[in-house]
Formats: sequence, structure tokens, C-alpha cells
Amino acid sequence: VNFTGKFSKISASVSQLLGYQDFHYPQELDPDFRTMFQRLRTISEDESYSLSETLEPRKFTMTVEKFAKLNAEENAYAEEILRDIKAKTITSIDDVAPLETEEPEILSNKRRRSTITRKKTS
Repeated sequence: VNFTGKFSKISASVSQLLGYQDFHYPQELDPDFRTMFQRLRTISEDESYSLSETLEPRKFTMTVEKFAKLNAEENAYAEEILRDIKAKTITSIDDVAPLETEEPEILSNKRRRSTITRKKTS
């Protein structure tokens, strides 16, 4: 294996990428355009919550039965997840439902059966 050639290609690629980072536009930004971006409003988490409550008041959303179709065990699990979300201990959907990395056994058996071919009898 020619490591010298590979390292020189990697070095050339990295220096090329670094060269792309250092650029600027020849024209200056229009002052009115810049002030428009400076005036853009950012809101806090509490403010966004209060704005959403004005759009959709709690008296309308609280009557919706969210967990009506769940059995007792599923309801307890859903309430536990809801408590964790409110306590901010869950930061991602992966904390609640991690992706399965292994293929379910039933699916893998179906695939195996579908690839089996019959031998031709003469």
C-alpha cells in the first residue's frame, strides 16, 4: 500500500477545503438589509408557550383525551414519559424509543425463506 501517495492526497484535499473557508463577497451588505436582520425578533421559551396558548387556549386542548385507547400499563408508561419530558430529563426521541439496530427475528426468517429456491429435478 502506498501510504505516501494517500497522505499527500489527503493533505491536498484538506488544504483545498481550508482554502474554500476563506472567502468573502466583494460587495458590502446593504445597510437597510443589515438593520432588517438586526430587528428580527427572538422569543424565549416561556414567551413562545404563552403565544401558543393565545392561539390555542388550554380550555380547548385539555378536553382532548390523549391516552383514552391505552391499557393501564401503557397509560402508566405514557405518564412516566410525560413526567420525564416536563422534568427535561428526556432530550431526544431516542431516549424514549431508540432505533432497533437488529432485524426482528420474524422478518429475517421471512427473508431467508424467500431466498431459498427449489432444486430442479431432471
